[in-house]
Amino acid sequence: MSEVDLKTRIGSLELENPFILGAGPPGITGESLKRFAATKPGAVVTKSIGVKPSPGQKLSLTRSALSEDTLVLTDPWSFKTFEQWVEKEIGVAQEGGVPVIISLQAVTDTPADDIKRMAGRAEEAGVAAIELSAFGSAPNVVTGEGIGAVQDARRTYAVAKAAKESVSVPVIVKLLPEPSNLEDLVKAAEDAGADAIASRDTIFPAIGFDIYSREPALARNIGTWMPELSGRSIKEVALGYVVEILRRTELPIIGLGGVASWQDAAEMVIAGATGIGVCTAAMTHGPDIFTQLKKGLAAYLQDQNVTLDDLRGTGLEGMERVNKRGLADLLVEIDADECTLCGTCSTVCQVQAPQEREEAYWIDPVICVRCGFCVHYCPVECIEVKEL
Repeated sequence: MSEVDLKTRIGSLELENPFILGAGPPGITGESLKRFAATKPGAVVTKSIGVKPSPGQKLSLTRSALSEDTLVLTDPWSFKTFEQWVEKEIGVAQEGGVPVIISLQAVTDTPADDIKRMAGRAEEAGVAAIELSAFGSAPNVVTGEGIGAVQDARRTYAVAKAAKESVSVPVIVKLLPEPSNLEDLVKAAEDAGADAIASRDTIFPAIGFDIYSREPALARNIGTWMPELSGRSIKEVALGYVVEILRRTELPIIGLGGVASWQDAAEMVIAGATGIGVCTAAMTHGPDIFTQLKKGLAAYLQDQNVTLDDLRGTGLEGMERVNKRGLADLLVEIDADECTLCGTCSTVCQVQAPQEREEAYWIDPVICVRCGFCVHYCPVECIEVKEL
């Protein structure tokens, strides 16, 4: 391909590329959205906005020890009023020159009324689409009870239906899925007429302690919940839910959670995502992350001679191939010419199949259980699983 086309369509919304700044701290004001829009992601999403503002949250963000692109955070909805957003902040964000998606959150026990009050006015303010916050579809957000948001299918349907009846722009239903509610949430979004599904949000509960002061770095003074986990360390969970949603709907999916590199972005598309949400990595790397992501993904597509449409959802076929391979007779072998005798394979092997010899390790096929663990830990990549 001479030129790589990254154009993406979410319902009737056309984007120049699939990357979307996810709802969260980067969208705390119109100016912050404008800052991220400067590097031209496909779209930017506001922080979730309610009919009444949140009280805000101090001591709310910290880097996790897991990776620089993983955060533990306390992130309530916007401290600015909805009126401030539609009268000023949206207009400032639009100066960035990319579509602005507003994230609306029901924050009372009358969720459909909340959305009806806000959605129409948001469209009048010129937003390109409406995202319905997963937290707004969780009844216990109103009371702050439990250990984290638990999304309810009936409330999800109610807010999505209210939005669809109020606006003509695309409505994106954001999910906070769990194994017990995924199918019900997807069906609720479909039945309400949603134009797309976004998944997922953060994971509850999450905390870390200083072992000397015995204090966490974060405060949480809204409700009774502990903070939550976001970023690179939830990527595999996020990918899993994209796959499971793809199996159950034909709606476009915006994959969120853990995208910090173009390789992560490619995985999201392979899993089935049409749009690629980026929030934590935008916070840790700044607006230039979108320049890197676009460049890297385009180069990958060109190298593979595929389009985004060609790539999307191919992970389902890949999973099927690997699952079948796991039923075959397999042999794990070490390339003796490449082995450095580092001993890593022996360290990680749970049955001690690698045996040290004079010039290289050798894997005893009688002991080996063909789990493949050593393959992924070998620092020189000299171990291979072969099908007999």
